[in-house]
Amino acid sequence: MISYGVLFWSGATFIGGLAASFRSLLMTRAMVGVGEAAYSPAASAIISESFSRRIRARVQGIFDLGMFIGGAAGLAMGAILAEWVGWRPAFFVVGIPGLLLALAIVRLPEAPRAPSEKNAPIKELFRIPGYVLALISGWFIAFAGHSYVIWGTEFVYRYKGGSASDRPAHCWEGS
Repeated sequence: MISYGVLFWSGATFIGGLAASFRSLLMTRAMVGVGEAAYSPAASAIISESFSRRIRARVQGIFDLGMFIGGAAGLAMGAILAEWVGWRPAFFVVGIPGLLLALAIVRLPEAPRAPSEKNAPIKELFRIPGYVLALISGWFIAFAGHSYVIWGTEFVYRYKGGSASDRPAHCWEGS
């Protein structure tokens, strides 16, 4: 599942460099989100299977923190790369390694699974206050993080003097 998610989002990233309109760029970026949505739950399941209950939450927190740090670093590196080679080639440059990695790991054998513990029905989970609070805090964290991802670059361009000689917004202003 993880390799297919990476393959899907890397392919969507690569195709984003071919976007001919804002709408097509929006669709390819949405497809990146679909690929990421396949990756994260599968990775969380692997973490749950691989670590004891005693340290599982800490490991999951580190994994989640890594996704946000990686996203922020990716934005910065993407802006630098787009300034250097242009926004279209930047999509190609960052999409190709993901495609190669996904193709390399898609054929790996699946790891043996440990016998699963008893699964709780979803209704039972919503009766646990800690679970409900974790969900709500996750929603707020995701909202804040994605707001930064969506508007952070524009903030730097408009209010902090950043510049990109050929960024996507210039291509479609007024359309």
